[in-house]
Amino acid sequence: MKTFAAAVLFILALGVAAPAQQPDPNALVREAGAAYQQQDYQTFVEKTEAARRIIPNNAVIMYNLACGYALTGKPDRAMELLTALTRRKIDFGAANDPDFTSLHDRDDFKDLIRRLDTMFTPINTSELIFATQQVDMIPEGMAIDPRSGDIYFGSMRSGEIFLVDRAGQLSRFASVADSLQLSSLGMEVDTIRNLLWALGTSSQQHAGFRHDAPNQAALFAFDLTSAATTHFHPWTDVPTGFGYNDLTVTTNGDIHIGGNAVYHLPAGGSTVQQLSFEPTLVGVNGLSFSEDERYLFVSSYGRGLARIELRTMEWAYLGSADTVELAGIDGLYYREGSLFAIQNGVQPWRAIRFDLNEARDSIINFELLEFKNDSLTVATTGGLYGDWFYYVATGPAPTPIPSHLPTHTHRVLGKTTIMRAPMNPEP
Repeated sequence: MKTFAAAVLFILALGVAAPAQQPDPNALVREAGAAYQQQDYQTFVEKTEAARRIIPNNAVIMYNLACGYALTGKPDRAMELLTALTRRKIDFGAANDPDFTSLHDRDDFKDLIRRLDTMFTPINTSELIFATQQVDMIPEGMAIDPRSGDIYFGSMRSGEIFLVDRAGQLSRFASVADSLQLSSLGMEVDTIRNLLWALGTSSQQHAGFRHDAPNQAALFAFDLTSAATTHFHPWTDVPTGFGYNDLTVTTNGDIHIGGNAVYHLPAGGSTVQQLSFEPTLVGVNGLSFSEDERYLFVSSYGRGLARIELRTMEWAYLGSADTVELAGIDGLYYREGSLFAIQNGVQPWRAIRFDLNEARDSIINFELLEFKNDSLTVATTGGLYGDWFYYVATGPAPTPIPSHLPTHTHRVLGKTTIMRAPMNPEP
């Protein structure tokens, strides 16, 4: 199976549930991948088309389908999809993909490849804040203390949480893996209660991961002064998927968690509960509240950005132009009518600002803050501090890769790097 086909399995596992009486898109993509492996390209196309009917705008599915069309004698349809992706500034490597060999003599394909070079001009507004030489942290989850500017980030490999102070000094702060073998993921500083809320979840990236071990997750809180654990809410029987992923905290202390679904721990409560929506909203990555905490904006990784009105529990996907890609968003942060996001489910990955309309239900403009940064393999999450969008990223994989690190970690290895981009770059 192609690497991009493997990526779509990850996207769908996080972001899609099949409505009643509708085929499961996860199963369709798995079946398409099996057909591709067997060079049964007609079945590959049929299964991928069926998945796209459920998730029409997922970029990776569109690219897979373009491959299938090129392999089954439908070049015009392949070009239609590739052109649509190019308008969104998305390229999964079409120029060097052997699936498109049948298109190489077409003038429109040659023109598209030329346009990729001009349209994909790097946008690098970010500046380096911190970098470590260690290549196997696999950073995920980041939070900033707005009082001090201290930066916290987690390691998927060890489950540790690290602190980078204003002087740029790195230290170990805490760990979500002291009692369970968990990767460290989403976190947020709660200045009112002087806590760092943090999530851990079972992950193949963790050094102690075992396929036969129970799938687990947990919500933690650590005192920001002493680093002592003040809250621990384990979930020891996660049925499937990724458990917990990211979180956000209201001023009164309610915790909202994204993961397989949307979860809620009321202020002072002892039990994390799943919120119920109709239709079901699953596969949530980033979450962020509007300034009045009326709306919760969430990233459904495989589908796009949604807005939940918590008073009524009604939700809908944000409106946008068809040239704006909203799937594949990891970290998500709201400020003054704009959403700041790390979008790593497409290629190239990007840091981006989406401007919302007054009703906060549609995107009216967007600006790339970082795009096609070849010095960083991928970014994941971040935070807002002052006039800057901070984010944590991984540098290029080391050469050679240390022999003790398993193969499945190789694509996410590299120096842990913290960058910051201006929220409103000068023209």
